[in-house]
This record gives sequence, C-alpha cells and structure tokens, in this order.
Amino acid sequence: MRAHILRKLRLAGIEVARAEKQGQLKMEQWGPAIVRSGHYNQDAMVGRIDQILSQGRKEGFGLTRLVGSMKWVGEYNVGIHDLVEYESKLNHMLQNFNDPVVCAYELSAFHAGVLVDILRTHPVAIIGEVAAENPFFDAAEVILQEISRHNA
Repeated sequence: MRAHILRKLRLAGIEVARAEKQGQLKMEQWGPAIVRSGHYNQDAMVGRIDQILSQGRKEGFGLTRLVGSMKWVGEYNVGIHDLVEYESKLNHMLQNFNDPVVCAYELSAFHAGVLVDILRTHPVAIIGEVAAENPFFDAAEVILQEISRHNA
C-alpha cells in the first residue's frame, strides 16, 4: 500500500523524497499504537493521533493532514461497539485541532449494517471524490445505545 500511495503523491506533483527528508511526509504502521499486550487499545490509538497532530504544530506546520487506513479494524477483529467508542473519542480529541483527518475504510471489508454505524460516527464523509457534511452523523452515545439494544 505504501508504494501505491507514494506513486499517487508523485503523480499529484509532490516531491516525495524531499517531503520525507524535511519531515513533511511520514508514513507509519499503526500496529504498535493499536495493540498493547496483544489487545486493541483505543486510548493508545487516540493518544498516538493526538501526538502526531501536536508534533506537526511544534514543527511549525500550518496543517497536518492525516489519513489513516482502517484496515486494522478487520486485522485485529475490532467489534462495532469498540469501533464506535474509538471514533467518538477520536472526534472529541480532534476538536482541539483544525487539521484534516481522514479514516479510510475499505467498503468491501464490511457488511452494510456495520458501514451505516461507522458512517454515523463521522461528521463529514467522503464517498468517491465527494466530501460533504454527513446528514447521518449522530452522537456516539445514541449509536452505542442502539447497538446494545440490538445485541441484547
């Protein structure tokens, strides 16, 4: 995936090697931030994203653009309840920043019901090449309550 992203950046006119050398482009694996003692840790993940965005500010960048592949959700068997909690915590933390953060989900990896719940956790959605305010955005507490009732 790294090679694909770097190729797309080069095609968009970005001097990748220079951006990496100057600290303007960083790519990392989420694994160590997500898994602690063999278990998914949503607080560690939110903390790592907070750290990345804060570091961008300290280094004098006007914006940090963060794109996170959500492939780890399936790799670590993260349930919808934990995922909605994570997205809620992330949304709350992101209120401290103006940086664009994108959660990139592979739509074919999830069934429709899960996708609807995931979509509802995001105030803005990008589908294809269109970004818009999400009319389905809902408070995490509401979504979690619905999930709990459905699973009872």
